[in-house]
Amino acid sequence: MPLSKWYTLYHRHKDHALCIDIETAGYNKPITVVGTYHPKEGPIQYVPYIKNKNLTSQSLYKAFSGYSLFITFNGLSFDLPRLQAEYPGVIPRGIPVLDLYRIIRILGINTNLQVLENTLGIERPDVHTQRRRIAAKLWHRYETFIDQSSLQKLLDYNEQDTVNLFPIANTLLPILNTTHIKPTDASGSVAEPFKVS
Repeated sequence: MPLSKWYTLYHRHKDHALCIDIETAGYNKPITVVGTYHPKEGPIQYVPYIKNKNLTSQSLYKAFSGYSLFITFNGLSFDLPRLQAEYPGVIPRGIPVLDLYRIIRILGINTNLQVLENTLGIERPDVHTQRRRIAAKLWHRYETFIDQSSLQKLLDYNEQDTVNLFPIANTLLPILNTTHIKPTDASGSVAEPFKVS
């Protein structure tokens, strides 16, 4: 299957796409924040769903409805399976998921999201949003000390993770339209329906 198909898929559905990124309390621990962003003209409208506040099966089901494409970074392996495990039924059955991590693997790049942002010239405005593995520490500080500033830093961090998926997709997808690398040259397809068990 030619990679140009995913370029076509993206441009056909990007006006009805949703960028998704989750944070957890640590390895194999509960989801703490689900960040969502629907790219469109005008001010950025990032919507977070926060544990013990507005993060529920009902709120996620509503948030995920009405879209025809999800955009993630390693979402097929991490974000969506975790969401499905903790909040069964919230992910629309068969929705295509464009996984940007799988795209960069096909293009011969194996790195994390923030290094990729730096490579593409996408800047994060605050120092604390540039630190890796900070999310679990910020949540622990918030939960232990009811530290609202730590929660806000966590949301700022998640917002950058979520919102930056869109400019990354806009940069990488045109490359897929011209490359002759086959999807079988990497592990898994770059975009596929998420299988809801």
